[in-house]
Amino acid sequence: MKVAIIGFNIFSPGGTCRSNINLTKEFNREGIDVVIYNSRSFSQTDILSLRHMESLSEQVEFRPILDLGKDDSIDLYIITRESFFPLAQIIKFYCPYSLVIGEIHAPLGMLPENLAEDLYALDYVRVSTESIKREFQARYGYDAILVHHVSTYHVSLPEENVQKSTNNLYVLSRFEDDVKDISYAIRLLDYLVHYLQAPHVKMYIEGYGPSEMLYRNLINYYGLHANVFFKSGNSN
Repeated sequence: MKVAIIGFNIFSPGGTCRSNINLTKEFNREGIDVVIYNSRSFSQTDILSLRHMESLSEQVEFRPILDLGKDDSIDLYIITRESFFPLAQIIKFYCPYSLVIGEIHAPLGMLPENLAEDLYALDYVRVSTESIKREFQARYGYDAILVHHVSTYHVSLPEENVQKSTNNLYVLSRFEDDVKDISYAIRLLDYLVHYLQAPHVKMYIEGYGPSEMLYRNLINYYGLHANVFFKSGNSN
């Protein structure tokens, strides 16, 4: 069996990327080959770095998203970005016998307005909880829904010496505020620091994306230079 995972940029930080890597590893442990179709351009160095950091085997291939439809040996396609659901139509045209699943990662209130128009080419939609399933059914009148929790394979809890509580907050995410709403976290820090008089609380934000300037402007506006720190980098 061969599975394809279609995403925005597997080489960038973010919750969906983490989920895709975890899912890839779980398929590999079952002896299933995985092809990752990436929307953003990438280099051989990107591939080698990710293989090394995540200990990915040769069972994992990386291809540009423009190669969709060229491999008729793929049995299952998983689309992990809601705005990419229209790609299911292309997949069904070139690979009519493949199964196509669309994953819902964003809050339902932040899904694309035209999402209902893009569901017909999907065989199933995956959501993470029964409550989201019920809400999705009611909103879109769509019943082919799978409930499967996001993998937490990467999380390891300490067996001994549980870490002490901290006053530091850490955000690792793509800077896309209409989906991630990191601006809310910055406003929350303003409340903690200036209204609850808790200047010892710090927040560290790491990632990249189009909303970076918005976040920097909010830090200036709220006077949080001593409390919010950035580590950003552009993705290829």
